[in-house]
Amino acid sequence: MAGPIRRTSQIKPPRKPLAPKVAALIREAWWLLAVGAAVYLTMILGSFHRSDPGWSSTGQGDEILNAGGPFGAWLSDVLLYLFGLSAWWLVVLALYLVWWGYRRIGDPDSEHHHGLWVLLLGFLVTLLASAALEGLRFHASSAALPFHPGGAVGHGLAGLIKSLIGFDGATATLLMLWGIGFSLFTGLSWIAISERLGGLLETLYFRAQEAWQARQDRKAGLEALSARDEAIQRERSRLKKEPPVRIERPKPEIPKSDRSEVERQELLFRDIPGGQLPPLRLLDEAPAAQTTVDEASLEA
Repeated sequence: MAGPIRRTSQIKPPRKPLAPKVAALIREAWWLLAVGAAVYLTMILGSFHRSDPGWSSTGQGDEILNAGGPFGAWLSDVLLYLFGLSAWWLVVLALYLVWWGYRRIGDPDSEHHHGLWVLLLGFLVTLLASAALEGLRFHASSAALPFHPGGAVGHGLAGLIKSLIGFDGATATLLMLWGIGFSLFTGLSWIAISERLGGLLETLYFRAQEAWQARQDRKAGLEALSARDEAIQRERSRLKKEPPVRIERPKPEIPKSDRSEVERQELLFRDIPGGQLPPLRLLDEAPAAQTTVDEASLEA
């Protein structure tokens, strides 16, 4: 009797991770590629000219005016033909990838906070909604574009949505879709943005109120200072018209002694011994009192 047949499953060995230096070089290469894409897209979209040969036209001249050369003229024509001016959102995507890749160069473990696929889905919704809004609302001249505003994609979406829910309904719906796509693309919360905007407006309001109150206080201070200066000038004018105050020294009064009154009567008998005192009339009168206080001190 034969024994049970044993099946051996082939287990693949785990893939050997790249060396840290090699992984860092690959991340840096991807980042430089994103930088180059952002610069090239900006260059070709900014220098697009209708006379260049491209996807939608054969051109009108031999000289290519696009800064990206023949390929840049062709690629810019394709992007503007499909999405109109909304093709500039591709430049925004490239710049966003530049920022995201720069963060990953220093920290390879950092991932996008809501996933790369969610980011790309949000960008696609943003691009399509923007192109449809451009085709629905912007009716300016399309002389600088190879097709209508919003491109073929935006023009078609705008006509479809407009036929279903009307012009105003299509506008509201496309604005809602653009907001959803932009939130998924950037990871920004509209509630957080509204709260920050409200806080900013509140701060600006209180600062404006404080500045107005400070201005009113300065104005009141200047008015009070002007009134004070006018009062001082009136008082100075009044003092100039009045005669100056003269301070005269009072004459000193020297009290006379009782003895001088007694000695008014002359002695009848001078030869009588008794040791009487000599009369006061033999003395000189006391001089007037002298003061050392100057006039400035007296006026003070």
